[in-house]
Amino acid sequence: MSQIPVLANSYSYSKLKYLHYGLGAISKLPETVKSLGASRALILTGKSVSKSPIFEETSKALGAFHVTSFTDIGQHTPVAGIRAALEALKEKNADIIVALGGGSPIDAAKAISYYRKESTDQGFLKIIAIPTTLSAAEYTQNAGYTNEEGHKVSVSDPQLVPDAVILDGSLTIHTPMRLWLSSGIRALDHGVETLYRQPPVAFPIIESALASIPQLFENLLKSYADPNQLEVRQRLLNAAYLSLSPNPKPGTLGLSHSLGYKLGATYQIPHGITSCLTLAKSTALKARFSDPYSQENLTRAMKRLRAEAESILPDVTTDNESEASKGGIILSKYIEHLVQKLGLSSTLAEWKVPKADLQGIAKMMEEGGLAGVDGQPSVSQVHKLLDSI
Repeated sequence: MSQIPVLANSYSYSKLKYLHYGLGAISKLPETVKSLGASRALILTGKSVSKSPIFEETSKALGAFHVTSFTDIGQHTPVAGIRAALEALKEKNADIIVALGGGSPIDAAKAISYYRKESTDQGFLKIIAIPTTLSAAEYTQNAGYTNEEGHKVSVSDPQLVPDAVILDGSLTIHTPMRLWLSSGIRALDHGVETLYRQPPVAFPIIESALASIPQLFENLLKSYADPNQLEVRQRLLNAAYLSLSPNPKPGTLGLSHSLGYKLGATYQIPHGITSCLTLAKSTALKARFSDPYSQENLTRAMKRLRAEAESILPDVTTDNESEASKGGIILSKYIEHLVQKLGLSSTLAEWKVPKADLQGIAKMMEEGGLAGVDGQPSVSQVHKLLDSI
């Protein structure tokens, strides 16, 4: 493959101010609250996390800063929960949210901050995110929630990026294994789709995404083999950061993410599982129907994965593929194999997604510029992709 010209671009950092990481990093919580100029914290989480030991551990770490909790944030962040949490926050005059858990409470914290800004004159809230999954929602300015009609709605603002993130692998030990591993595929989805995002992202984000991919492959398999290895869990949290390192750019990363949003909100499929369903096939389609720069990035990812983790990769073939698309096709087969090895393979039929709905979902990709336009696959090709899952 001939060398692709270096693209000109610009990069600006997000408002993330503190990133504390390592086993035991939860001890940094009280000083972080104080450093952010806050004093009254609301712990925001879901029901399952609220019943686990890490909830008490987080509350204990906060000490006198902990004034209230809201523990009714559901999967896909229903809007009713967001409104109820906002009322709880107002009632106790909380000035900072500690979002504990996966993508749902972290997205909810951002949505609450957004609605507080819209409905009062008090501005955005301070947010500390403590993730217990690998979804990496804590690094974006986007918040997704589900409205009363069951549709996914997004809000976005640079001020929604959490002010601090605490990555403590010991807090993930109670996360259900299927959720933990599938959220790792979600992080892999971030890393891979960053490589062909349009318009292209700046080179620091590309290089960070490339670094995340072999780390996720290797450590997801290790975590599957021995869930109690806390060091491996910490490495996975760190790799999830690299997969979606702070970047203020709004919007959907790519085809797999966009398909996942539609499937997840409509048919109640968990986010991580949507990535298990869509990422490998989306990568293959993008390898065939992308600009040369994106194809080169996919090839770089494949080569880096081979260089750093060849012993865990299967032998694959790429008959009848163009030279430009081969790297991405091989990468897609590696992803498919990883999902299988982790026991995460499923089908749309298993999730009761009607075949009759697939054409409409594919057509929605055209509205977002992810199908049916120059440099993207056609709507019919996306339909075939969905039909093959």
